[in-house]
Amino acid sequence: MLAPLRVQPARQALGELTRQMADLLGQMAEGLANTPDPRRAAEWLDQTRALRGEIERVDDALGQAEESVRLNPRRLASGNPAAGLREGLDTLERAATDLRMLARSVMDSARIDSEQSPVHEADARARLAAVIAELSAAIRAYGQLLETDTASADPSSFATEPITELLEDHLREAQRQQNQLADLLSTAPAGRPEGWQLRGEIVSHVDRLRSELEPERLSTTAQVNPPLLTLRERDRTERYREDRSCGAGQRRPRTEPRRRSRRPALRGGAG
Repeated sequence: MLAPLRVQPARQALGELTRQMADLLGQMAEGLANTPDPRRAAEWLDQTRALRGEIERVDDALGQAEESVRLNPRRLASGNPAAGLREGLDTLERAATDLRMLARSVMDSARIDSEQSPVHEADARARLAAVIAELSAAIRAYGQLLETDTASADPSSFATEPITELLEDHLREAQRQQNQLADLLSTAPAGRPEGWQLRGEIVSHVDRLRSELEPERLSTTAQVNPPLLTLRERDRTERYREDRSCGAGQRRPRTEPRRRSRRPALRGGAG
């Protein structure tokens, strides 16, 4: 008896993950209409941390899909319907890390009681909200790509797909808004007051998040998978900043370490 394919549940799980990420970015964009309260900004950061559990759930669903395909000889005749989904999850996992670090920088900025804070400057805050809104729409479109059956075909065939064109439109607008945001935040306040480094961090985080979603990154595994060491360093740096920002005796509880994934080790880095 042929093993039943479980690819569609994995596609749906990936789509749900992208919708959660898009909704969170949408909340942040709306919340930046005014100077965000530090407590609300902290809630955004907590929501980004919760994405880790969702990524694990998607990883389980995708592992089951890959196993069902391996046990089903029909894949030899019709191709692998799960191809591309693993790269999509890897991309979303990195995007979730970028989103978490962006939320951290926004929260740190909201805690600075100064008009020099990036989220206290009305023009910079409005431009940041515009970038984040475009990234929210881009992630939603990216998820639609992953959920469609054509996502398992040759990624180069996406070039003429309407969803891909929509994704590219949002990414282009995000780039335009990001450039204007960078111009605003690069203006040096007198004496470079507290929070000056957060300006560069915010631009860096949105740039990485936007770059992750470029459609051509689906075309080869080499483009999608960066060195594993880079991912570890980014995550370690973010946790270090969290600990440092807490006072003595107020260290944040460590999140549970991520269990071993079924996914193969990312290429290009040490294990």
